[in-house]
Amino acid sequence: MNLVKLAAKKFFELEPENPGKYVILSNAYATSGFWENAAEVRAVMRESGIIKEPGYSRIEVQNGSQFFFKGDKQSKELYELIREMTCILKDAGYVPDLSDN
Repeated sequence: MNLVKLAAKKFFELEPENPGKYVILSNAYATSGFWENAAEVRAVMRESGIIKEPGYSRIEVQNGSQFFFKGDKQSKELYELIREMTCILKDAGYVPDLSDN
């Protein structure tokens, strides 16, 4: 974990206001089982007023863009349309590539 601390120090010297760096560090600690360290990083974020923007996806429909934010419950009709599209694609034999490439 010393390497993570060194990387974090350099990380924050470059962009101390970048919330993504705090999230990466917190996740690295959590993945390694260092829960207290992960909680400390999140606490520093809160105390510093650093807020991570919610994750989102974007699709284009008829030359317009639609954004989907994590946990968004506002777009029920759109989610229903996506479920229908997913069923149609699966019925047609489409198999999604879920690899990290």
